[in-house]
Amino acid sequence: MKGQRYELFSMLVEAAKAGLGIALVPRFLVAHELRSRELMRPFELSPPSDKGYYVVYPERKQNSPLLRTFEHWLLNTAQSYIENEE
Repeated sequence: MKGQRYELFSMLVEAAKAGLGIALVPRFLVAHELRSRELMRPFELSPPSDKGYYVVYPERKQNSPLLRTFEHWLLNTAQSYIENEE
């Protein structure tokens, strides 16, 4: 494949903002740029993905109040991204 390649999504986003091409990145990483119209989506379709994030921790920590607080925050944050995309 010809052209520039970037190691990080953030570098790809900056290149797109500089007008160097298009970027295929998760929408949540460019939510601010989309809202401010610094970047735009050329079409409304999103490619399906089976990728995900997993929170892992030692079993002995499963009842940790700090872990439960973090888990609650993470789920609420993810839900707000989903609701904003709909």
